[in-house]
Amino acid sequence: MVGQNAVADFDPDKLRKARAEARLSQRELAERAGVPSTTIAKWEGGFHRPYSSSLATLAEALGLSPEELTTPASTAARTLAQLRVGAGLTQAQAAVRAGLVRTRYSAIERGEIATVPDEVVEVIAAALGVGSSAVRTAHAAARSAYLDQR
Repeated sequence: MVGQNAVADFDPDKLRKARAEARLSQRELAERAGVPSTTIAKWEGGFHRPYSSSLATLAEALGLSPEELTTPASTAARTLAQLRVGAGLTQAQAAVRAGLVRTRYSAIERGEIATVPDEVVEVIAAALGVGSSAVRTAHAAARSAYLDQR
């Protein structure tokens, strides 16, 4: 089962490998990550995917970045959602860090807003820990996908 807020590019194989390399049982990893061991089993089995906040906690428990537990869908430009997940943030957390209302941040991330002012690009970049050019490229990819859906 995959909810709409689950990390789309989560890679269960990377989780299994990272846990094995850390020499942790599912139960030990679950305790470190603050989730039930059955949840770890479901994530590793590909039956469920973690939310970005859970992915951040999971990665931290393994001494990794959230990006190390994902596999981008293609070599195309990363989307704002992927940058946000890589930072281990939910949309609400990213919006707060950027000083934006969540609905505005969400609309920017989905590409619904055609032009993002430079000062907004800068605060989003700071919130996600990336450069402004990465935010501009990611927004352009999101905008293109948004227009393709219309």
